[in-house]
Amino acid sequence: MASSAIDSITKLADDLDPHDKIIDERIDLEAAKAETKHPLLQQGYYVLFRDPVKMEDAMYLKFVGDQLKVLTPNGKEFEGCSYAIIEVQKEFRLSFQEEIDENVAKLTSELSGNGQSGKAAIEFLRDTMKSYNNFKKLERAKELLDRDEKDRTSSENNQLKALLADADIKKYLT
Repeated sequence: MASSAIDSITKLADDLDPHDKIIDERIDLEAAKAETKHPLLQQGYYVLFRDPVKMEDAMYLKFVGDQLKVLTPNGKEFEGCSYAIIEVQKEFRLSFQEEIDENVAKLTSELSGNGQSGKAAIEFLRDTMKSYNNFKKLERAKELLDRDEKDRTSSENNQLKALLADADIKKYLT
């Protein structure tokens, strides 16, 4: 799996053009056997060049401002061909769907009294519902903010004012 992913990464680097948009995406590598979590690559940065490059032509990897760049030995940015820099982190993360499934299982377990959190089931459900309610408030505030002020009714303006003053969601709206 790792070799096919590396081939895909190499093809990606080959297809890059200096005028292409910047690509900023996560690439997940997995072992052939699911759930083994064995580290396939060492943690760090990998540079994939479009064309073969001599090591003495592109020696340094350095942050320039907030971007990671390949520099030549004389300190100038490497311009021999396009390249992609990939960061490998030693960390296991659940997919979004697995995370939701885990939270639903935990909620079900807490409500049936079999939970491990030490909280009463009603308290766990209250925390979950508060988060859900705050999310719905954020959605409503965004909906109202996206509309022109003159198109909102006075009750919608009052509701927006109340949402903007809500301490739980206010920090996410500024």
